[in-house]
Amino acid sequence: MARNQKLKVSKIIELVVRSNRPLTSQQIAEALSLDTSTTNRLLNSMAEDGLLRKDRKTRTFHPAAAALFPLPLFHPLSTSAEKIWSAVLQLRNEWSLTAGFVYFYGDERILAALAMGVDPLTSQYNTILTSPIHASGSGKLLLASKPESRWKSLLGPIPLHQFTPRTTTDLKALEREIKSGIENGFITCQDDYIEGFTVVSSPVSLRKRIIGCFFISGRSENLNEKGITEIGLSLSKRSSLFELSNPALSDFESLFI
Repeated sequence: MARNQKLKVSKIIELVVRSNRPLTSQQIAEALSLDTSTTNRLLNSMAEDGLLRKDRKTRTFHPAAAALFPLPLFHPLSTSAEKIWSAVLQLRNEWSLTAGFVYFYGDERILAALAMGVDPLTSQYNTILTSPIHASGSGKLLLASKPESRWKSLLGPIPLHQFTPRTTTDLKALEREIKSGIENGFITCQDDYIEGFTVVSSPVSLRKRIIGCFFISGRSENLNEKGITEIGLSLSKRSSLFELSNPALSDFESLFI
């Protein structure tokens, strides 16, 4: 299969998996700006190969089971899911705010669990987080997990883009902020990306290497009312307990090279 065609197949699978309803060939072609006849041919071929399911009555396409459930039952990410979800629920119930857990996989941030709280902004979260690295808690901790020699390639041009008056745009200031956060056990992003929205994140480590984070997010006024420092200390404690009580973390090591 030619590289261009592989890319189209990949984008089709991603689109169909992300959709909350079956899609027609026309909808897929329009969403991806593809030629209609090419899309029809690709979709039918993908259905024959078991990459998609085709409903012949409605002429719509669904993701195949393998696309929805790609991990083996005893994959490390599967076996740890229950403990992660339990920890996230406890955080949400403790603070009545949105809580979650993020893995760092390569240079990407994968949202593994999310328990919605009282704020209305949780719908902005996707499985693969796209919030700016320098203006998000998970992004700053992702940087902390990497050698500083890699930061510029991850961040892009300096000065960094300013989303709000609170956004850190200077590289040295960002370095100091991340270093201080690691020493405290949590990083706070208050109005950095969206005014009125705050995220507090605490790193989870494996053999002293950061592989992800727990976070609590919500309206800045709600987090201020609860006490950001208290939330951060609670997150840091949860991260430490998770590392100690989850021996399956050792199975992750090969995933986060």
